[in-house]
Amino acid sequence: MFRKAIIGAIIVWPLLLPAQPAEVPGKHRMCFEVFDRLVTAYARIEPSIPRLQIVPGHSGKAETTHDGRILIDEGMIEVCRKMGKDSMDAMAFIIGHELAHHYNHHFWASHFGTAFADERWGQMIDSLGSEEEFIQFYETQADDFGLFFAYVAGYQPFGISEKLYRTIYETFGLPDKLKGYPALEERIRIAAMAEERVAKLVPIFKAGKYLYILSSAEEGKYKEMLLGKSRECFEALVDRKMVNREIFNNLGVVYLQLALAILDKQEYPYNYPVVFDEDSRIIKDYGSATGTKGHGWADVEARAMQYLGNALRYLDQATDLDPSYGIGYLNQCIGYFLSKQQFDADYYLEKARMAALANRDDMLLAACMEMEAIMLTSADVNRAITVFNKAEKLGSPLSATNRTIAQKGPAGGQTVAPVLGLPGFGTRESVLGSSLQDIYNEAWRKMGPDNRFRVAQGGYFFMYQEEQGEFYLSECHESSGCPFRALVFFEFNESYNQPTAKGIKKGDNMERLKSLYGKESMVVTTGTWTYYLYKGPNILFQVRNDGTVANWIIYYYI
Repeated sequence: MFRKAIIGAIIVWPLLLPAQPAEVPGKHRMCFEVFDRLVTAYARIEPSIPRLQIVPGHSGKAETTHDGRILIDEGMIEVCRKMGKDSMDAMAFIIGHELAHHYNHHFWASHFGTAFADERWGQMIDSLGSEEEFIQFYETQADDFGLFFAYVAGYQPFGISEKLYRTIYETFGLPDKLKGYPALEERIRIAAMAEERVAKLVPIFKAGKYLYILSSAEEGKYKEMLLGKSRECFEALVDRKMVNREIFNNLGVVYLQLALAILDKQEYPYNYPVVFDEDSRIIKDYGSATGTKGHGWADVEARAMQYLGNALRYLDQATDLDPSYGIGYLNQCIGYFLSKQQFDADYYLEKARMAALANRDDMLLAACMEMEAIMLTSADVNRAITVFNKAEKLGSPLSATNRTIAQKGPAGGQTVAPVLGLPGFGTRESVLGSSLQDIYNEAWRKMGPDNRFRVAQGGYFFMYQEEQGEFYLSECHESSGCPFRALVFFEFNESYNQPTAKGIKKGDNMERLKSLYGKESMVVTTGTWTYYLYKGPNILFQVRNDGTVANWIIYYYI
């Protein structure tokens, strides 16, 4: 009932193409690089992607036009370069703002275009008279969206707006009060307020990601509760309209995993190639069905079907935003398969496969083969094993386990041992000699309303900024069935250079990591990072593509 009636060929060509021309002068490359990353972060196909055009001149032009162009003059690029180490972030602040106007269909653009700080444009807009209040509202909205998606694209746009605005006005000799704009000091104040609002969304985004990753190594109630908290985070972003295809996809994936956590392991024994998309990059998280059939199975099945319905609803919105989104189609295939709607599962698997081929995405193609093999096992095990082998050669890490399950039945699968959740479990890791328990006791006394983040009706988590990193507390107030009171975790900042309890330092290689920590409990990979989760010491390592340790978080259950 969820599949759209789509008429025509199912081949999906890549629609989110880079804006950068084949040859770009070196001085302009920064601008195109930022633009491409932001377009990927916005991840929307409607309206169509604007064209970035660098124009000569030094008037400070940064403008969104009614015909789908974003114009940046060379003078504005030079202003961003003056920001030194913040130059890329400044460029992301400006372009993100203009893209927000474009993607949000701001009403005056169809007739006037929009500009960042242009006196001529301001005079023209001023002719709208009483509608200036609406313009200020949309400018504020553009600040919010621009900041958030600049962060999602990997930039750090917070704390630079005042310096950037003053540099723009000084460089181009603009008067403090431009027609059609608030005065300079007011613009700085509005931007600061936007930063404050959006800064409260970033911890929600990060908490949702880490709760999801930590859930990947758990079973039963622990998995359900962590996924439930992750779901609340992503739903909070949707409620605040800060959405792109990845956020809709990730919310759908959380619901898929909630269903897998309670579905019967005997009926759904395989490791499904569910794809969680992190920061516009792919995390291949390989969820497995971990529930066991028992009393009240009809109620469990009904709840699983409700989760799957929600998953498909959000995945549908992800592929609506970008009809070339192969990740979304693969996850839709899994959702329909688990819902026992085979025709729809086949349909979306083919769309995912075509997207993978069009984009030459071997990892997505391997995941499609993995899902194809799983769907074949009930009819032709030998053929399924052949497809598992092909997926393995292409890079799927699931094939060996799934092949064993296909050959031996559900008992051949591997399950993950649930964490015990004992008080103080895993507190051997420390932050400059302080245990996470000690940090929790100290931070709890300091935290106030500004440290509280609402993510659901009556649901909150807390974040406290320490000198060495960020402390998170996700409480569990559910009336029944909650296996822990709270999850505490600590993300170290980039400047923290102390070793772990076993002597791992940032920059160490995987050989040293495994020699000291042994076999990991779970691996979650991304186009940028690979996460190695160790449940004994309760530590999650973030590893670069070159195999060196970039950072880690530590956690424990209260």
